Amino acid sequence: MSAFYESMAPYYDLVFPVQKAQIDFAADAFEGKERLLDAGCATGSLLLELAKGGHQVQGFDLDEEMIRSARQKALDAGIEATFQVGNLTEMSPSWPMGQFDGLICVGNTLVHLNPEAASSVFQGFGQKLEKGGRLVVQILNYDRIIDDEVDTLPPIDNAHVTFTRTYDLSPLPHHLDFHTELYVKAEDRRIENTVPLYPLRCHDLIQAAHASGFREVATYGSFRKDPHSATSYACVLVAEKT
Repeated sequence: MSAFYESMAPYYDLVFPVQKAQIDFAADAFEGKERLLDAGCATGSLLLELAKGGHQVQGFDLDEEMIRSARQKALDAGIEATFQVGNLTEMSPSWPMGQFDGLICVGNTLVHLNPEAASSVFQGFGQKLEKGGRLVVQILNYDRIIDDEVDTLPPIDNAHVTFTRTYDLSPLPHHLDFHTELYVKAEDRRIENTVPLYPLRCHDLIQAAHASGFREVATYGSFRKDPHSATSYACVLVAEKT
């Protein structure tokens, strides 16, 4: 995974600028929650927006360049935020148990882990949250991708980049291969990558949340709070720790 994100890091905000729907969804989910942790924060854009709302924020990501970018953005904006390099599967040594009352993991991060590791990560989420803490997780809707054999995602095209994404579904059920091509227009440069993904269905997220001590589990089909269905583009889970 690191090589994939290393090559993406300088252009990440051009490909995936933070969206108002994401900000509004997270602000609503974490209303009344002061201490937030972003697990897989990328360049920190969403977390910094939440910090503007008065939240105390910390984030980590596996990619060093992403973290450097997040720290610089916080410095430029005069926002107090803590960013560090860290691994989802090694959360326990990094922060005391029960330190946060809100935790977010979005951007399709979890499917870079095999199912056993993803289940263990949910346990780590539970350990970091105090009682009543809230969890928000978002991945693509792999029910739709697998069942409908979706092999191409809509391209992202703007003034700066064109980003195309395709799947090779033939390795399923173990994993699928995710192929990307990033064309940087100003540099006339193409960056190609292939990375294995380990799809999680929506019910896998729900089961992992329940098994890790979460309740009041709800799922949505987007950050606009559309009802989740077989045709939804995403699966967004919100849960509270008992």
